[in-house]
Amino acid sequence: MASSPVVVPSKSFKYGAHCKHSNKPVRSGAEASFVHRATQAGYEVIKRGWPDFLITKGDKVFAVEVKRCGEPLTPAQKEVMAILRKLGVKCKVYRTGPSRGFYEE
Repeated sequence: MASSPVVVPSKSFKYGAHCKHSNKPVRSGAEASFVHRATQAGYEVIKRGWPDFLITKGDKVFAVEVKRCGEPLTPAQKEVMAILRKLGVKCKVYRTGPSRGFYEE
């Protein structure tokens, strides 16, 4: 994985905790406190890049990202999907196009 997250003071936001893939601090004191504690315990905290949907049916679960035709996944989305796949979660990307409707990539 890429570099570990950094928790630094922020001039623009009093809580100042940052998550991986985000140059903006978390928005609440509770989230900032959680991020700080998790990173201090050696965990990597990822807030961005999560798929649009988590869908389930019975004992099946899928993570689904919906994109317009030609719109690429972000590096954060690729990394989160890779982590989920390692954990056994099937990840799918569905695209929408003017002539095809939704189709699986």
